[in-house]
Amino acid sequence: MRWAFFAACFILQLAWGDLLGIQGRSPDLLLLGILWAAAPLAPWGAALFGFAAGLAADLTGALDPLGAAALAGTSAGFFASLFLHPALRLPLWRTLLRLALILGPLDLFLAHVRYSGMDYDAWDITLRLALPVWLYTVALGVLLSWLWGGRRGDQRR
Repeated sequence: MRWAFFAACFILQLAWGDLLGIQGRSPDLLLLGILWAAAPLAPWGAALFGFAAGLAADLTGALDPLGAAALAGTSAGFFASLFLHPALRLPLWRTLLRLALILGPLDLFLAHVRYSGMDYDAWDITLRLALPVWLYTVALGVLLSWLWGGRRGDQRR
């Protein structure tokens, strides 16, 4: 099921990613798919999977410079394996909080790599581009977790 979800996210990101956009900001489905698929793997395997997925996205001619999605995918896979592993048995709200904390720096990094240029303004890129993409991606992750029924954690707070 995880691999089918990742494949769907990968294809949607590359083929129809812009159609999901609101005011020109579309969610980062590739990172969401990597987080979902890499969570049950070992850290080195998850990082390798994230690198391969990001490099595949880079080689298809996505809007990132070559290697940016591979680096973000490596980080996403590694941190998903450490902090979102199903064996942790976290309550759903803690899992979603960790998802948001992993996605924040990655979306910030990708926005600055994508949109840096001669008239580079770090605050403008952070507030107008990175923050809405991050919020949209996290909201989509919350919606998907809710639709899938979430994790049945051990309810320890």
